[in-house]
Amino acid sequence: MGIRANVAPVLAALGCARALAGEPALPPPGSPDDGSVSAPRYTCTDSPRGRICTRREAPGTTLHGVPVLSVVIRVQDGRVVADEARVPETSFTAALASFRHRFGTGEDRTETLRAGMSGEFRNVMRVWRHEGRAWVLEQFCGRIDTSCVRWMTPAALDALLAQRASETTRGVRDL
Repeated sequence: MGIRANVAPVLAALGCARALAGEPALPPPGSPDDGSVSAPRYTCTDSPRGRICTRREAPGTTLHGVPVLSVVIRVQDGRVVADEARVPETSFTAALASFRHRFGTGEDRTETLRAGMSGEFRNVMRVWRHEGRAWVLEQFCGRIDTSCVRWMTPAALDALLAQRASETTRGVRDL
């Protein structure tokens, strides 16, 4: 069964019109990097955590009816370990309702963030473990106006949570 066949039911359940319309679907976490995550569609950089590839989405690309701003795919040791769709933060509540409907309440990983002079605020983060993969929905993803949906391997989730714990001082992490 190809990548598209594995991913299509999940994307369909979340309302990702792009994959259903015949556009290339995201490679699922755990799959080998078959070279599809490369230029010219993606801009890639190497980091200690692997190769991180980003592509801006064309207007009209949606996830649960919400505009997708960009897609980030992380490749490590020749395998895709995480896919991430960045969406406007204003869509977070609708995305959270969709995930709760599909997967239940999820694990609450809410944290306190600090954004310079703006002070401290809550970053709602939910985790669902489903069929050997993890889904993460995060309200503030690197920016105050951006949320993200991540689909990752359990090992990538463990690494993300460990990284977050190491960046936390007195219960607060910088945005």
